[in-house]
Amino acid sequence: MSTRTAIRTATRVSTRIRKRAPFSAGFPATLIAGLAALAAPAFAATPTSGTLNQPMTVINMGVQRAGAGSSVYFDTTEAPASALGCNYPAYYIDLTNPAGMGMYAALLTSKATGKKIVRIDWAMTSGTTCMVSIVQLEN
Repeated sequence: MSTRTAIRTATRVSTRIRKRAPFSAGFPATLIAGLAALAAPAFAATPTSGTLNQPMTVINMGVQRAGAGSSVYFDTTEAPASALGCNYPAYYIDLTNPAGMGMYAALLTSKATGKKIVRIDWAMTSGTTCMVSIVQLEN
C-alpha cells in the first residue's frame, strides 16, 4: 500500500469515526501518523559479523605487535574490509593461538601460490576492528 493510499484510507476512517463517536480532536491525526509510519521504508543496520563466500585476492598483508600479542592484517580486492565498516580498512587475525597461526599460513599460501580465498568469517570486536575466525582457500 502506498503512502498516499494509506493517508486517504486513514482520512476516510477518521472522518467516519468522528461522525460516530466523540473522540478527542487529536485522534485522527494520531491515526494518520501511525499509518504513515507503517508505510515508511525500513533501513537495515550495518552488520557486525558475517561470512564472505566468494573468490577473493589477498592484498596489503602485514604483521603487527599490539599489546601482549601479535596480529596479521590483510584486505581483499573483491570484498574490501572498508565496505563492511571495518577499522583501518583491514581484516585482522589474532596470532596468539594455533588457529590464528593456521589462518596466517593459509594467507601466506594464498599470496605465494596465487590461490584465492573463498571464505572469510568475520566479526567486529572492540569497536570496528574486524577479527577473522575462518579463512578457506580454493581447492
